[in-house]
Amino acid sequence: MKQIIYSGVLAILGMIASVDSAIAQVQNPSESFKTFTDWCLNQDDLTPEARHTVQVLLEQAETEECDRATEILTQTKELNLNGNESKNCARGRCGN
Repeated sequence: MKQIIYSGVLAILGMIASVDSAIAQVQNPSESFKTFTDWCLNQDDLTPEARHTVQVLLEQAETEECDRATEILTQTKELNLNGNESKNCARGRCGN
């Protein structure tokens, strides 16, 4: 059980690092998305990697409504990212 929680925490930290990197990769640099809701509502302006991250989080929230997803994710203590192909975009290098 501890290993599952530890793995979950590491996965969440990895997702946060990917999100931080994806923020820098927004296709329209004049836009500045500061919240998940901003990202969600502006998916067409995101890189494919950032858009994928938003989609994975929407799946975790089990809704396509951005405001509702933000509310659910804010209250979520654990995310199960098993089976989701995430990309490691640390230092601007994306790979599996």
